[in-house]
Amino acid sequence: MSRPTWPAAALISGGMLGVIGARTSFSLNQVAALSFTVQVASAWYLMTRVAPRKLSILGLFAGVWTIYFPLRLALITVSRMSPFYYDAVNTITDERLSEVWLILAGGFALFVTGAACAGRRAAPRVLPQYRSLTHAQFILIGLGGLTVAVLLRLLDLQSGLFSNVAAVSVVGIAGASFLERRNPGTARFPSIVLAITAVLIGYQIGSKEAALLPGAAWLIGRLLAGGRIRYRYIALSAILLSLAFGAVQGQRSSTAYNRPIAGPAGALVAGLTEFDMATGLPQRYEGLGIVRNVFKGVLFRLKGADYFIAVSDRVPAPVPYQRGRSLWQPAVSAVPGNSLLFDIQPEYRQLSLGRFVTQTFISDSSVNNDSAQSMTYPGDFYLNFGSLGVLLGMAILGYLFRLLDNNIQLQDAMTAGFLSFVGLTLVAVDRNIAYVLVTSAIRVVVLNVILALLLSAGRKRRSSRSPTILPCTVDA
Repeated sequence: MSRPTWPAAALISGGMLGVIGARTSFSLNQVAALSFTVQVASAWYLMTRVAPRKLSILGLFAGVWTIYFPLRLALITVSRMSPFYYDAVNTITDERLSEVWLILAGGFALFVTGAACAGRRAAPRVLPQYRSLTHAQFILIGLGGLTVAVLLRLLDLQSGLFSNVAAVSVVGIAGASFLERRNPGTARFPSIVLAITAVLIGYQIGSKEAALLPGAAWLIGRLLAGGRIRYRYIALSAILLSLAFGAVQGQRSSTAYNRPIAGPAGALVAGLTEFDMATGLPQRYEGLGIVRNVFKGVLFRLKGADYFIAVSDRVPAPVPYQRGRSLWQPAVSAVPGNSLLFDIQPEYRQLSLGRFVTQTFISDSSVNNDSAQSMTYPGDFYLNFGSLGVLLGMAILGYLFRLLDNNIQLQDAMTAGFLSFVGLTLVAVDRNIAYVLVTSAIRVVVLNVILALLLSAGRKRRSSRSPTILPCTVDA
């Protein structure tokens, strides 16, 4: 029997909460160094002791959190003045920035404690019937999802349900990638071709998420199937993700400035060399400047700390605590006929709160950005219940995520697809909580329906091929 992991995690959290209570005796740099160390140590502890598997929802969450919050906060602490920061970031005081550091560090430490308290299942639940899916069936799932995505684009339809059906293509990419790596006799390249096709479709749609997730799904399939992490897979996925990001950004910027482009290749060249990938403004890059442009563009969008600062800067004044409204009202807005059943405020009548965040917290920013901005998990908790909401809410999420991880055995092609389709949605820390949880639930239903149809069709096909057995007679 393994030793319980919660005492050490509880010790980390208790120490962090003690520091929060005595924060006035520390300088900003001391608070930043301590909080950064606590979050990195907590992430390491989560990935090595609480969820010691190559890939898991908890492990992915820890990696994403580290990039979005402590690393970003470290940059802000070094320099708070930038024409590309939000006004709330540019004007934040040392005292307030120390509070942000401590709230986020305490929230993540409690997330780890909540995960540790959930315990570990010795034998995760397995659905053996899904192991019978073949490489061809995963390719079929991928092609089916991409077909739906193309139809939505051609018909100019906006549908949350069908968008989730279209996103099932990542299940096919991850599952096929897993089988190609695990089974030597399987063709090695169909999954990467499917991933590149998905990236091109995402480019045509103009969605960074649709263009980036196929590369991540392909990498997840390869990593789960291999006995050890192969850096060439990581490098190939990083290149694919960078190219997809540059092409979509180039398309958007070229369209905004009425510059002609010659397809995806022209958009990629424009995005890398003619526009600043962080702001979309025209600027010329050459040589190593192109690499810096890509790095700066990616880093500019991994700014969960900026969003949290912008939200917390205006709560509870002029925006009052919502007391749970931004958590449950967007969720029930996805229920058909919700207007007859619930009294939902106008700003919460859609699942995603990106537009609400822009109009309420960031509209007066010096950054000229008309797109929807992010709420983030801690920002959503803070909007409703303040600092205490962040601490308790993150602890609850850690407990729930561990329960989910306990019931997934990440050892086969199907769970590689599940991690790509549902798991990556759950670890999107920049979204509002209702959007993430409802979208994940919808995707679980969509995935199970598709798998049930595939398995049913497979059983019927095998049944039709079975020879007819005639009754035999015995001569007297």
